[in-house]
Amino acid sequence: MEKYMAIQFIKRSTIPVTTSGKGKAATEPRVSITDRGVVVLNSLATKFLGGTKAGLGFDGGKVYLIKEDSKLIAKQPKEELLTFKPELKKAKDGSKKATGVMAYNGKDMLKTSFGDHVYDFAASGYQNFPMQADNEKGYLVFDLPKGAVQRGRLRNVRQERK
Repeated sequence: MEKYMAIQFIKRSTIPVTTSGKGKAATEPRVSITDRGVVVLNSLATKFLGGTKAGLGFDGGKVYLIKEDSKLIAKQPKEELLTFKPELKKAKDGSKKATGVMAYNGKDMLKTSFGDHVYDFAASGYQNFPMQADNEKGYLVFDLPKGAVQRGRLRNVRQERK
């Protein structure tokens, strides 16, 4: 008599989504803040914004990065928008190619722009945060902790896939 194995089917939606790590594909927009105050957007956040400029908004611990062409900031002068610098990687042939990631030196912004809601990036170390996109209004938003976060990377959060 043959024995058959019982194989349990695992639904794709029950597998944790990999959201960070070198060499892994981005599955959601994320922002990282280094221990020096550099704000780094991953490739999906960069693609969502569609350019190197973005408006900045803040409301009760939530930071908004607003598309340059959004109606929310239509009356803002373009020179008042944040300008992110595309990250370049040296190719084997010596040329530089964009990686899809953008960065902004936000040290002063994080210290002074949000009133008494100050994020201590130096004490927190390198942290990354998930972002939510609002396609209709044209912005990305993330929760910025007040004070310091336990040093080290935040753990990936298990999310249901779509």
